[in-house]
Amino acid sequence: MLAGACAIADEAPEVARQIVARAVEALPGPMEAFGPEGGFPEGPGFYWGYSMIYNALAIDILKSLCGSDYGLSDRPGFRESVDYMELMTGPTGLKFNYADAGIDPDQIKLIRRSADPAIWWLAKRFGRPDILTNHEAELYARLAADRTPLEPEPRRSYTRLCPLILLWQLDPAKDGAKIPLCRELKGSVPVVVQRTGWDKDAWFVGLKAGSPNGPHGHMDGGSFVLDAKGVRWAWD
Repeated sequence: MLAGACAIADEAPEVARQIVARAVEALPGPMEAFGPEGGFPEGPGFYWGYSMIYNALAIDILKSLCGSDYGLSDRPGFRESVDYMELMTGPTGLKFNYADAGIDPDQIKLIRRSADPAIWWLAKRFGRPDILTNHEAELYARLAADRTPLEPEPRRSYTRLCPLILLWQLDPAKDGAKIPLCRELKGSVPVVVQRTGWDKDAWFVGLKAGSPNGPHGHMDGGSFVLDAKGVRWAWD
């Protein structure tokens, strides 16, 4: 809706103004999912990236059209969510697959980390090129080199937005991620991650707590994963 408003603003300024006003009023509601510390109740499997990229586009459009994002970038937890995907990715390149990330071997695409345009936007918006170093830059280079046809599967269809990385591209930091090795993310679905380092042989543990009735939760309070020496040894 915001993109459409931007496109017609010169011909229908009043309609565009109404759409922008309604968007600015409505967006803080769903953005509460990132609060209070940058976590996300529906997990890193699909919904964090799906939600974040449309927040990124909305904020970019508002700044372009109106010169301001009306404080959306400062909503509780939004800036802190810069670190989320790095925190949730084990040294195996597999995500801590709580909520809808999947556990069946046939769902491995939902568990394995892939290039995400939202991460590039966050890195540029908040001056955090370090979040590109460990995984994202390599994943994007691999995606850009891939010439196989895109599979007609809905959960992969949001990669259609990956060309936006060309607009938000910046060089990864040479000294790696500036993120704590151990982190608790409080909120409606609290999770804890701990690792011994950022190298591929590190140990990594993720644990989900909270109520079993969280969104897309599948009664999985107490879920955990364990990575060590380049292998995911356990997930529950």
